Amino acid sequence: MNKNIKIFLLVIFSTILIGTLIYFSSTFFSFFACYKAVQKLPEIKMEEYMRIKLYGNTSNQNENTVSATFTIVNTNGNEIASIERSWTGIYLQVDFVQVSMQNKSYFFPSVIYGKNRIYENLHSQKKMTNLSKYFNDNNQCFLLGVGATSTERKYLYWISQFALKRNPIFGFKYKKSISLDLSDCQRGRYYSIVCDEKGKLIVQEM
Repeated sequence: MNKNIKIFLLVIFSTILIGTLIYFSSTFFSFFACYKAVQKLPEIKMEEYMRIKLYGNTSNQNENTVSATFTIVNTNGNEIASIERSWTGIYLQVDFVQVSMQNKSYFFPSVIYGKNRIYENLHSQKKMTNLSKYFNDNNQCFLLGVGATSTERKYLYWISQFALKRNPIFGFKYKKSISLDLSDCQRGRYYSIVCDEKGKLIVQEM
């Protein structure tokens, strides 16, 4: 093996090793930041997480679309973001992520997407609307409403970062994805995503 090949292989190996170390360091940092935040932040019980109004379906050039407005609310019940648009598909679904740690639970809205069949599980990342940017900004999570301190919002931000980013090492134990199917929602009516007495997210008409 000549010298140039050895140098090339060394560079490739070093790049892979450095990338792996950075990835695992980031993963561990995200988990421990979340763990510390949960220690310092009480469990957040929200009466309502999101409001929904469906407008209906349209068909254009063999593509089905469904339009709706999703409103994210904070712990005071005040609107912090509204997403009004159309998604490809006939039905809509919204996903949440639940973080359960130290006997506390936190829910975060994750993505909205359309689907053509009720039991369709696969969906394109490109056609999904990621929701974290609507309530996370400048290392603060604004799901906490009036009365919360900037420090508390920062703690919730770190929990949400752990919830909404991939973490294969710790995620399987502390995170749970929750999919809420909206196929039964009627056009022109208002719905709300709330947490029932058993701690389960449900969709109910307002």
